[in-house]
Amino acid sequence: VPGQEDGPELFEEEARKFRLSHRSPVALPLETALSLDSRGFLRRHEVIAIDRIFSYCISIGSFDISHADAEKALNGIQMDLVDLWMERLCPALDLVEESRTKISLSGFLKQLCPKATGRHLRMFHSWIKEYEQLESLKLEVQATHEVLRRFGRPASFSQSQD
Repeated sequence: VPGQEDGPELFEEEARKFRLSHRSPVALPLETALSLDSRGFLRRHEVIAIDRIFSYCISIGSFDISHADAEKALNGIQMDLVDLWMERLCPALDLVEESRTKISLSGFLKQLCPKATGRHLRMFHSWIKEYEQLESLKLEVQATHEVLRRFGRPASFSQSQD
């Protein structure tokens, strides 16, 4: 099924899903210190950078890229990529390149953040979607400003007609 390999739900563990039963009380899921530790998880700006770098790798057909290539792939996003590159991206890109198997964005995010569950992957995908919508809105605002700059304000336009 096309696109199914990119579904974040594939990474959700069946045993950890919260279920209710009409027959008996169900224990609440345990929130351990390990699951609450956010240091191992990706942050919003990192997910956006990873998405750009992943798309760049797909477009060139190789995950064997340099740090300079990764910075070029960010295409205007200003961020310090060094820590993310050294700790996560470089080893993950090397593994993907060596394995020579097709990988989805969800699979790549899971490789970068092994503790991430389906819920986290859905959150990462929603961050990417929100960022794309924000970029689209910025383009619309720029276009609107350009139109206003070209034609001026409606009041000044009507005054020049007189």
